Amino acid sequence: MDFPTTSLFSARKRRTIAASRAVLPLAAAIVALVLAGSLLPTPAVQARTLTAAPATRDVSVAAALPTLALPAAAAPAAVVEPAIAEAAPAPVASSWNIGISAFGWQAELDACQWVLLDMVASVPLPIVAAHNYCGGGIVLEMEPGDTVTLSGYGYDGTYVVTGYRDAWTGADAASAVSGMDGEVVLQTCYWNDDGTERLVSLRRLY
Repeated sequence: MDFPTTSLFSARKRRTIAASRAVLPLAAAIVALVLAGSLLPTPAVQARTLTAAPATRDVSVAAALPTLALPAAAAPAAVVEPAIAEAAPAPVASSWNIGISAFGWQAELDACQWVLLDMVASVPLPIVAAHNYCGGGIVLEMEPGDTVTLSGYGYDGTYVVTGYRDAWTGADAASAVSGMDGEVVLQTCYWNDDGTERLVSLRRLY
């Protein structure tokens, strides 16, 4: 039986449409799977795989490397300065000037003068004296090595102090000055006013 052409065309068209309808759900399913995969979160294991290695690993690797730094220079030994004992300064010699203005005894002393005592003939050394409050106080300060310049009564010149000793008012003058090293002796009283006197021996320099 012959079918009209239109009928054949319609049957072919129906098959094409049917095939298209069968393909559409499959394509839709594939698209859905693709979209679903892109929206899924990254697995935790993948996140751990992509993270940086622990810092302790790098430290252990670095510790195994050889040291390339230059050795530290040794600290210089401390310089110990030798202890130097400072010598005590040498005493500075003092100089004094005395003008002998009288020859006599107590009256002349009380007149506040430097007096060549009137006993030259009876003592081994001449004695020049003054009250401490009349200038004689310098005799209390004199030390060996000091120089004394005398003037008057034939004793002009410069002398050096050679020593000293104590005596007492009323003692024998000859015994008091005996053995003293010098050519002239100076005499005055101590400030405590107990009758103690100081005698200083002088030896002429020039």
